[in-house]
Amino acid sequence: MAKRVPRLVLLQMVVLLTFSGLSRAERVLVHIPTYSEAVMPLVIARERGFYAQEGLEAVLVQARGAIGLKAMIAGQFDFSTAIGSGLVAVLQGLPLKIVMITDYKPMFWLYARPEIPSVLDLKGKTIAVSSFGSAGDTLLRHVLQRRGLTHRDVVIIAIGAGTERYAALTTGTVDAAVLSAPSNLLADKAGLKKFVSFGDELETVKGGLAAPSKLLAEHPQRVQRFIRATVKGLKYFKKNREGSIPLMARSMRIDTATARTLYDLQIEAFTDNGIRGEPFMRTSIDMQMEQLGKKGPVPLDAVFDFSFARKANDELK
Repeated sequence: MAKRVPRLVLLQMVVLLTFSGLSRAERVLVHIPTYSEAVMPLVIARERGFYAQEGLEAVLVQARGAIGLKAMIAGQFDFSTAIGSGLVAVLQGLPLKIVMITDYKPMFWLYARPEIPSVLDLKGKTIAVSSFGSAGDTLLRHVLQRRGLTHRDVVIIAIGAGTERYAALTTGTVDAAVLSAPSNLLADKAGLKKFVSFGDELETVKGGLAAPSKLLAEHPQRVQRFIRATVKGLKYFKKNREGSIPLMARSMRIDTATARTLYDLQIEAFTDNGIRGEPFMRTSIDMQMEQLGKKGPVPLDAVFDFSFARKANDELK
């Protein structure tokens, strides 16, 4: 006859096994500027257990783009999703690489106060961006240039997350702002004037992952496991609309109807595999070099390293 194990002993065994499992999970700290559609592959990978399957515990920490990147270079983060600022950092000589592209059509919109007639009338006016060197900041300067203005013709100020930029615009603190989702939907409802949809004009780095060169060199297996799980999250996000929308609503703190609208609006801007080709890489570098006032060819492999993403896709076939 089998002996019965006392309930207290069973409970102790469960607790021990649980803590044993947690102790084996390797913590990975990821900097994110904000919870947006761009970080959904990571949120899904965490919530669906893809990181746990790789023996990883992914911790997403919010901070402004430039601040988070500096912290990553200092060893406080393993990865950052602020790849617009990351591209600037690489071109300025900081030791990091862009290792994955999740979305490449910039989901940014330039909105202004209703009384401002056109983009040209923004001359001398104040425009809010998240941070200097961010994707939105870089694209704004490019959009202004296409319309006959330069960044010197306006006053660009760094305010922070989309909610803060939207609030600054609606209260009249600024005259215009580069908004991201879901603030663009709120701006439409508030009667603010939409001047430009950046995604209709440009393709460049927007969402993805950057990592310190030191991490790539010293811990390639950890990087590979993290990228593999993130690629799984990206593929799930692309293929599973109904499973993704509730996670999107919860992480972005929006209602389900808004999440559904955003998903349908933006899903085509996401890659299937976390990789973009040479023309995209070259255009992204050249556009940023122009904004920085730098000259000279930059090797693609000095900025991008998609080897981990390629291997992950091969392994997931």
